[in-house]
Amino acid sequence: SLSGKINFLDPNNPSSVDKFYWGHNKGIVSATLTKDKKILITGSFDGNINFWEMDTGKCRPFIGSPFSSQVTAISIHGDSLTVALIGKIVRFGSISKCEISPESVTSADEILSVVMLDQATSIIGCVRFIELIRDKKKLHTLSVSYDVLSLDCYGEGSKIIACGSDNKVHFYSID
Repeated sequence: SLSGKINFLDPNNPSSVDKFYWGHNKGIVSATLTKDKKILITGSFDGNINFWEMDTGKCRPFIGSPFSSQVTAISIHGDSLTVALIGKIVRFGSISKCEISPESVTSADEILSVVMLDQATSIIGCVRFIELIRDKKKLHTLSVSYDVLSLDCYGEGSKIIACGSDNKVHFYSID
């Protein structure tokens, strides 16, 4: 939400908030759930990344945040976390440690989306570029004719789907 809280709607009256959890001072602009749906990771306008326990609503900030710029995208795989920030910056973290490492990678252009293929590999979607990052190093940059608005993977991480500003869905293979 733009207020910095997570609202849970009343299932019997979806126009009314049943409960809410507060944890950010500025608007939440990116979020992702762990596979078991027990932990929610959120990022905000003011560069904070928070760890939420979904059953209790307990919220705590990641060590290493806040950043000096807005969090634009977050992806997780297992215990690993990839975070995209305004300013063409990619950072990495550990969910179990609730920590973001100081290491970073700079992208070719502003980052709009990110997806993790495995614990060490991420694909970032940028304005006119798709980039492959492995072990916190940029391995490949592909120039494209569209802005990469969202990404996902399938085929055990060997195939990528990129949704573009050209109103098309693009498919790629990772070799």
